[in-house]
Order: sequence, then structure tokens, then C-alpha cells
Amino acid sequence: MSFARLLFQVLPMATGLSCLAASNEVQTAISSFPDISADRFRPDRAVDCANALMKAGKDAACAVLDAAARARDGVATDNRVSEKVCFLCRLCLPLRAPVSYSGPRD
Repeated sequence: MSFARLLFQVLPMATGLSCLAASNEVQTAISSFPDISADRFRPDRAVDCANALMKAGKDAACAVLDAAARARDGVATDNRVSEKVCFLCRLCLPLRAPVSYSGPRD
């Protein structure tokens, strides 16, 4: 088998595996986000989770955050996941500029 032929067979598999690893990292970013409490919160882990989402890109991060926010496994876990999603959205997604309000129109 020639080197070029081998390269064309191995390269797509390697690319696919790296994409799979990236998607796994993005999916676990939410679950590995630290507990949100004064004595347990770890800013370094929070930043690592936010960076994993930002590396994946806005569309992928939004899709994962949206899926996590919509998932309903149980009431207790929903509240924790919802808090984590909220904090990650705040860390990853910029706020839009406020719209000026000129008062009621007559």
C-alpha cells in the first residue's frame, strides 16, 4: 500500500476521532462545572469548563447548553444543571449592548 493511499485512509479517521474528543469535552464541560456554593466553588474549574465551550465555537456551545437546559432527568438535578448552564452562559456568551429607551411615544 502506498504512503499516499494510507494517508488518505488514516487522515479522515484521525480527524473524526479528534472531533469526537472535542464533542465529548464540550458535553462534559457542564457536568464538571463546580458546585455553586461559597465553600465549594472553584473558579479555576469554572474557567476550564467555559474555555472548553468557547473552544468548540459559539454554535456548538449554544447547542450543548440548550440541550442541557431542556433535559429533564429529575427535579433535584434539574436545578443544579440549570444553575450550571446559567453560569456557563454568563461566562461564555457576551451581553448585548443595552437598547436606549427614549420614553413613551405619543
